[in-house]
Amino acid sequence: MDKVKSLALANNLIERIGAKARHLFLSKQLWCSEAVLVTLNQGLRGGLPASLAEGLTVGMGGGIGGSGCLCGAVNGAVVALGLFLSGAGPSRRQSDKTVRTYAKRLNTAFISRFGTGCCRKLMHSKTRKGRSKRQCCAEQTAFTAEYAARLILVHRPELIQRADLDFLNRHHHRTEISLVRI
Repeated sequence: MDKVKSLALANNLIERIGAKARHLFLSKQLWCSEAVLVTLNQGLRGGLPASLAEGLTVGMGGGIGGSGCLCGAVNGAVVALGLFLSGAGPSRRQSDKTVRTYAKRLNTAFISRFGTGCCRKLMHSKTRKGRSKRQCCAEQTAFTAEYAARLILVHRPELIQRADLDFLNRHHHRTEISLVRI
């Protein structure tokens, strides 16, 4: 596959990841942290059961358990970086260094884009500029999922071909999810 086509596929995939994470948050199916990890895990076939991905990040929403500290979307993305980029065995030190480097890059990009990484400050009315809290969080959730996906795919481009496009393109509403569970 040529580089132009590969880049186009990657960019399209990244956009779908952002849209899916935004949808999962806006439709109130998942918190920001959960939406980011679940989307990256399922969309890039990370191998975690969906319930485990949700469970790992459920306490991170609202700035870590609702405390207003570090944005939950950033927290969820850092977990995803570890899932996809951390290794085992002799190369573990190098892969862990990569995860830390990318986590810092993600956090820096988030702060550069939104002015802070603190959930409490992000939700302040001056920061929101007339938009609802949910709209702001959805934008931050999508940005963070996309940025993390970009970092993951730079390091693991083979995931582009393995992506679960059916999952990324499917937009269930909350009532449909409830009916599926019954």
